[in-house]
Amino acid sequence: MKSIFKGEWVHILLLSMIIVLSVLVRTSPELSPNWNLPETIESRLVEENAVLEIHLDFFILFPIAFLLVYLLFLVFPLIDPRHENYRLFDSSYQTIRLSISTLLMALFVLRLGSEFTDLIKAAVVLPPILGSLSIIIGNLLGKTRSNWLLGVRTPWTLQSNSTWLRTNRLAGWLITVYGVIMIPSGFFGAVWLFYFTLSAALLISTILFIYSYNTYQSEEKNNSDPSRNDKPHQQES
Repeated sequence: MKSIFKGEWVHILLLSMIIVLSVLVRTSPELSPNWNLPETIESRLVEENAVLEIHLDFFILFPIAFLLVYLLFLVFPLIDPRHENYRLFDSSYQTIRLSISTLLMALFVLRLGSEFTDLIKAAVVLPPILGSLSIIIGNLLGKTRSNWLLGVRTPWTLQSNSTWLRTNRLAGWLITVYGVIMIPSGFFGAVWLFYFTLSAALLISTILFIYSYNTYQSEEKNNSDPSRNDKPHQQES
């Protein structure tokens, strides 16, 4: 699994940049983050007139989230029961990892930019970023092999390699189409974007669930058909 650790310097560089910039924002008196979580989390311990206040905001949580995502994609292939399959799509796996890290960096830059100007509209900027990521993942999804981290995992895709390949290839096409539509969708408003994303997620999930079941059942039927098993012998005779 040595190939899993190739190119780690890119992820480490992005993480380092996020940490350094977060520290600068948090310690700079000229910047006061105004895009905190919906509610500031305050933990107060009142004892002998002592008050403890803990404030959590984006510039604290985001570096932690980036680190957790990085470690997940780094370590999981080593503990996955089907870890041997990662070698079969290592190049695609590394590209997906880099795409996700780049997406997170783009989200961080977007958030950081909002500290300096109000001209940045997340509802307009985010869809092209998410759409581009969807297109990249969609084009690579069909190259994955059975595993517990990436791809469409249903009881039937995990049972059959053939069902996995066919289902994930269909998923790749659907997610790519979703990404193409997503790119300009920010110009139609946040409400439309929300309902489009929710509807697309439900529709794609339903299609893939049904397709994987039907594909597996069809394979099982063909494998259990005696007439199909006899045909090669009849031709040889």
